Amino acid sequence: MNGKRIFSLAMGILVCSAADSYAQKYTWRCKFSTFEEQLSYVYDSDTRKGFLIGNIGTADLEVNLGNDAITFMEFLITGAVQTTTIILKTGDAIHSRHSVLENEFIPTQVSGKCKRLI
Repeated sequence: MNGKRIFSLAMGILVCSAADSYAQKYTWRCKFSTFEEQLSYVYDSDTRKGFLIGNIGTADLEVNLGNDAITFMEFLITGAVQTTTIILKTGDAIHSRHSVLENEFIPTQVSGKCKRLI
């Protein structure tokens, strides 16, 4: 390999490494008033996607990150949407389930508290 090619390859590796260092994952562990289990929400700043870790597994989530709050959205196969919104400064949260079972709504909304893990 000539000197220019080695330099270009080294710069490419350096740029990729620098870009990876900016990507972060943020995790909140949440406890809601009527759920025994805790739910964990993870936001990946690189992909701008999220996922939920619960007692029955994980789910991919869409995320809306604003100045004051972050909302995680799960789009269900039924067409319904489940959301969790966390106030960034306080950790206060609302979890809303708009479930559909046999052509009927089973709505649930609970409040809770989330702690951002480091």
